[in-house]
Amino acid sequence: EGHDIEWSDCNTIPEGEGELIQSVDLINQIIPDSEIFGRIAAAHACSDIYVAGGVPISCNMILGIPRGTSVDIIRDTVRGAAQFMYQNEVEIGGGHTIHSQVLQIGFSVIGRRLQSLTMPNVIEGDYLILTKPIGTGLMSNSLTSGEPNHPHKSELYSRLIESNSSGVLLRNHQEVKEMTDITGFGLAFGVEQLCAPHGVHATIWFDSIPVFSNWEIYAMEGYYPPLAYRNKE
Repeated sequence: EGHDIEWSDCNTIPEGEGELIQSVDLINQIIPDSEIFGRIAAAHACSDIYVAGGVPISCNMILGIPRGTSVDIIRDTVRGAAQFMYQNEVEIGGGHTIHSQVLQIGFSVIGRRLQSLTMPNVIEGDYLILTKPIGTGLMSNSLTSGEPNHPHKSELYSRLIESNSSGVLLRNHQEVKEMTDITGFGLAFGVEQLCAPHGVHATIWFDSIPVFSNWEIYAMEGYYPPLAYRNKE
């Protein structure tokens, strides 16, 4: 009460001719491989900065550790996150640890962009372009299926740890009018966030949506993540 809050993935801080942008993100362990999980969490946290047209420069880490977690798992998780940040020239300045029910890792990320962006309105006839397949929650859950050699694990991991740094170029392209990253809230929510401010709607053809190989098998077997059911509600 008494504060007007503009709910956005990034907070902006004026800085000279440009501005700093700040975001925070925290996720639970979604795959069994701890090092890959750390990389995924780091990529996920930086994504909001890239989508806002900025370049991440520094971050603080928060690590939620369940009691009894082995040191090896903690070390591998932090190593994976640190590798991603190093490869993308993001400095980890510090952090904090807490006790949690499940293993969690997140980051408060600061990025820099040259200027505040004013983008043209979305209008009828514009195209919606998805740059990655959706369904990562479903496919991540399918890793618990017990298959000794999951046939799509490599495909999934390569997508999850892929940097969204191309967002910087796209955000500054004169033909691009809106951008977002599709998170656990799903494609429908992401599209609504793009369209609602402009008073338009989107028509999506199911066959045109990029998806993971053989996703139907895991969908029929019920490997939907909990957020999928909440999104439906």
